[in-house]
Amino acid sequence: MTSIAQDAEVRVLRLSAILTILFTVGAGAVALVSDSETMTLEAMSGLVDVAVSLLAIFVVRKIQEPANSRYHFGYAKYEPLMIGMEGTLVAAVCLAAIAYSIRDLMHPDPLTSRTSSSSTRGRASSSRSSSGPT
Repeated sequence: MTSIAQDAEVRVLRLSAILTILFTVGAGAVALVSDSETMTLEAMSGLVDVAVSLLAIFVVRKIQEPANSRYHFGYAKYEPLMIGMEGTLVAAVCLAAIAYSIRDLMHPDPLTSRTSSSSTRGRASSSRSSSGPT
């Protein structure tokens, strides 16, 4: 790869990292405001993406370095190591999603919404009044 192509790759990775950070912050803010487990999982997934993006920038820079006395064959092994770490982090988010879903299936939250209970009562009282003798 030429130096220009390598610099372009690092620039694109930086842009990707910045956009990923913005997306993750937005997802985290929505998760806090809405108290939604789905958005919390989305924010967790975004954190994984941020970590992978920052790690990718480091790896791309490191791969470009020449071999030295400590690493005789260069740093090419860092890329598969990074991919393995990404897979591990994604698997951790998947396990968290599974744990959330099993917990909610076993212990669902009670329905406490005022709108659904008042609309149910309204329908029950209207059906009683309409079913009586006229």
